[in-house]
Amino acid sequence: MNLQVTLYDWYDNYSRKRISKKEYDYKYMFEKAIRNTNVLGLQTSYFQPNNNFNSYINGSVDENINTIISKNILHNFEQEKIMNNCFYFSELAQYLLKTELNIDSILTLGSVSYKGQKKFYESFRKLKYRFNNKNFKTTGVNLHAWLTLPDYSIIDVSILSAFKCYKEFSEYDYRQFYYLRTQYQKKGETYIPHFPILVGNDYIHNISLDPIITFARI
Repeated sequence: MNLQVTLYDWYDNYSRKRISKKEYDYKYMFEKAIRNTNVLGLQTSYFQPNNNFNSYINGSVDENINTIISKNILHNFEQEKIMNNCFYFSELAQYLLKTELNIDSILTLGSVSYKGQKKFYESFRKLKYRFNNKNFKTTGVNLHAWLTLPDYSIIDVSILSAFKCYKEFSEYDYRQFYYLRTQYQKKGETYIPHFPILVGNDYIHNISLDPIITFARI
């Protein structure tokens, strides 16, 4: 490992233990993630926020969204497979929402918070280094993937599977997806705050990983 990567790792270990109040503002972080993506010269897709779109109806997530994802993903795959393939299942959910319900969403890459620390976290500095240095190849990337909907709500297909494998959230069935109206995102054990760093499908397809991770064929 070269000195540059060592410095990035030190910075990341320091940063994942510190979460500023601003980072809980999902819209702010999402817009910052768009700027980060543009810095890398990558596409941020056709996605646009829509004030007329509402994924939360009568006190719960839209039943059509729930049915499409639960039926086609969460009840069809084992927990371990879902846990280890957040990119694949997020892209698959994105495809199903568009083809079955004509709902636009955007793949969002970043970290989550649990017990006051960021999990699945790499700083934008290191992610940029990865992108610009194709010979920097690792067995994985410390990033999580989920979907952002036009009303800034999020759908996370795999986070409950991941945490349950570490004996957390035992009261939940892994065959549920995590849904959060992000305007209510805040620090607390009943929430899993999500912090966007990049958006769109391009980044994860353009870095060097060994072995290559599996992508949805869409």
